[in-house]
Amino acid sequence: MPNLFPDPQSSTHRYADIILPLALPQVLTYGVPVEYQDVIQPGLRAEVSLGKNKQYAGIVARIHDERPEAYEVKPIRALLDEIPVVNAIQLQFWKWIAEYYVAAPGEVMQAALPAHLKLSSETKLQWRNGNTITEWSEKGIIAAHELRHRGSLIISELRKLVGASFLIPVIHELLQAEAVIINDGLEETFKRKTEKILSLSPEYHEEQALQDLFDALNRAPKQLETLMSFLALSAKTKGEIPQEILLKDPRANAASVRALNERGVFQIEEKEVDRLVFEEANAPKEITFTKAQERAYKQIHEGLEEKSVVLLQGVTGSGKTLLYIQAIREVLAQGKQAIFLLPEIGLTTQLVRRLQAYFGEELGVYHSRFSNNERIEIWEKVQQGKYRVVVGPRSAIWLPYQHLGIIICDEEHDGSYKQRDPAPRFHARDAAIYLAGLHKAHVILGSATPSIES
Repeated sequence: MPNLFPDPQSSTHRYADIILPLALPQVLTYGVPVEYQDVIQPGLRAEVSLGKNKQYAGIVARIHDERPEAYEVKPIRALLDEIPVVNAIQLQFWKWIAEYYVAAPGEVMQAALPAHLKLSSETKLQWRNGNTITEWSEKGIIAAHELRHRGSLIISELRKLVGASFLIPVIHELLQAEAVIINDGLEETFKRKTEKILSLSPEYHEEQALQDLFDALNRAPKQLETLMSFLALSAKTKGEIPQEILLKDPRANAASVRALNERGVFQIEEKEVDRLVFEEANAPKEITFTKAQERAYKQIHEGLEEKSVVLLQGVTGSGKTLLYIQAIREVLAQGKQAIFLLPEIGLTTQLVRRLQAYFGEELGVYHSRFSNNERIEIWEKVQQGKYRVVVGPRSAIWLPYQHLGIIICDEEHDGSYKQRDPAPRFHARDAAIYLAGLHKAHVILGSATPSIES
């Protein structure tokens, strides 16, 4: 095998600063192998080693040509992503948080990233008894045979077995086949939710063929009832229906579905589905201000023309939320995103339904009560711009916003905006103001009893 990185100390090679999920006082520098020099960029996850046997997934923070003198440079073992999971503004934000609140860069990374995006060498894959190996990739078969023989493998062992470039695909394949149980670092690794979708095989789309099928099923009344149930339900869904929905009908049963599939009547396809499904919203509500709200909103506009941050003082129930909604609407019209910060999860739950009436599917919610799988889906929707308004407590500031236009910080005086433990021990209100500055966005602080600082 060619030596892709013959001399990591050589100044002819590029270097990458990697943020590791550890309380290290500095970001460590690693060499960039020749095979990655044209594709590496800030925000990607990279597999690197620390010590003799520890491998971690860190975030690439910077690419440069400055060789460190204080320690021997090790090469990056593998890049784990094709596109960055963290954007440039997020990296700037993390750096400021670490410096201003005296935290290690890795502690900021631990707070900001969902659990699924963090890997370490302690992660163990444990084989589940009873699984059979069918229709797997070549590397997947090798991994599955070894796991079945040994019972379990840690990530570094699996990497040596299948190769660094196949590590992540093989892990996903094992999870998809439900062949392993994940322990330790990858215990909550993201797995996309899928469901079985039923459709009628094309040969039975003709009326005569379908009538012949009915006649043939007269001797299998359970299958005939299941088929009739499917046809009734699928008439409203363009010929496709989730198996779970069909089985809720008392006339249908799983055994009949399997039998019809084996006979070639049904086609069954696994499709990815969204874990985060809200009720369909009606047409967006219109906003009607009172005279007092009109005056207040005019003053907000005038204030934001002078400075990027304004303070809105108003007693509880005075109508501040409607002003926030209108400010967010104006930002969305400019093609930008918005954050609506609240001090507590309980307040988030109360507000979501009201906001959904104005923003519909563009509204996302983010807080600690979501599962790690759900947090990844929210992360992706924000990154892709599908969620243009995000409501949540202080953790909502960590999401990968592309074009923030405004941050609303309601009840800005509340002490819950402070994270006291673990590090980074930051104040979300103040951090939000800095984040808005990075995006050249506006901030509205709202409170009935503003803090002394505000």
